[in-house]
Amino acid sequence: PYNDGDRYLLLAWAHYRGKLSLERLYAYDVVNSSAPLDQVDALIQVADWDLLYSQNYEATQGYERAYEQLREVDAPAKSIERIFAPSMPVVLPSFEPNPLAPDETRPSTGYIDVAFEITRYGTARHIDIVGSTNATHDDEDRLVTLIATSRFRPRVKNGAFANRSPVAVRYYLYE
Repeated sequence: PYNDGDRYLLLAWAHYRGKLSLERLYAYDVVNSSAPLDQVDALIQVADWDLLYSQNYEATQGYERAYEQLREVDAPAKSIERIFAPSMPVVLPSFEPNPLAPDETRPSTGYIDVAFEITRYGTARHIDIVGSTNATHDDEDRLVTLIATSRFRPRVKNGAFANRSPVAVRYYLYE
């Protein structure tokens, strides 16, 4: 069994090793003069990783650097929106399937409409079930728990990272 100090070291080691790998991928993109959007994507992956491990300052710096690079290369507004303000919030880690996204391969049995705010540090606040169809109280509780315990990529609003950004999601239920 691990004590609290061992657990901390294991988490710190996991963060460190993962971050080194992602930074190496970014460096390869820069050295190989990859497309600017590929370089930005690599920066965002590092920032997502930092945020996932609650390295809020480093994550914020990474996101702001990526956003500035997008602006420097005159990236289309749609590209910036896809990364920093998509209609479906990005749940971290972004390399895993988004648990809030609909499964297009199965018919849904119902849905839950939920509204919440995403903070600058990727946490959800003010989670509110707006409505539902064919959902039980347990379904709603599970969704609230999922949102409350997840980390999200921060969102840009009016050209800056918002301290709190409201989002609304329709979460589909399946058998």
